Amino acid sequence: MTLLAILAAAGLLLIVIEIVFIPGTTIVGIFGGLLSGYSIVKAYTDFGIETGHAFLLANLIGGAIILIVCFRSGVWSKFANKSISDGKAIDDLDIELSVGDEGITLSDLRPMGKAEFKNKTYEVQTLGAFCNHPSKIIIVDISRYKIIVQPLN
Repeated sequence: MTLLAILAAAGLLLIVIEIVFIPGTTIVGIFGGLLSGYSIVKAYTDFGIETGHAFLLANLIGGAIILIVCFRSGVWSKFANKSISDGKAIDDLDIELSVGDEGITLSDLRPMGKAEFKNKTYEVQTLGAFCNHPSKIIIVDISRYKIIVQPLN
C-alpha cells in the first residue's frame, strides 16, 4: 500500500512538474498520469473497491489542491508577459509625400515593393501592374496605410 501511495504522489508530482516547470513537453505529464492511473488501478485490483475508491478520491483531491496552490501562489506570474504594447500592427503613415510625386523603385513591384521618394524608402503598391527595378514611378493615391503608384512612361 505504501508503494501505491508513493506511485500516486510521484505521478502527481510529475504532472505538477509538467504544468509548472516544463510545459509543452507532455511526456512528463503523460508519465505522471500513467503513474497515478496505475496506482489507482492497482489499488482496485489488490485491495478492493473501498481502497480503490479511496485512492481515486485522494488522487483527485490531491491533484485539485496542488493545481489550486500552483495557480494562487503566483508561480504563473514568472511566466506572464507583463509588457504592454502601445503600438498597432500598422501605424498610420507619417509621410511628407503627395499625389504626383515621382520616385524610383528599389525593388521589383509585384505588385508591392520598395521605392524611394525624396531620399526616403517607402513600401508602395501598384494597381496590379508589375514594375521592374529600377523604374521611375509616380504616386497616384495615398490612403491611410498605402502608397499607390504606377509606372511613369
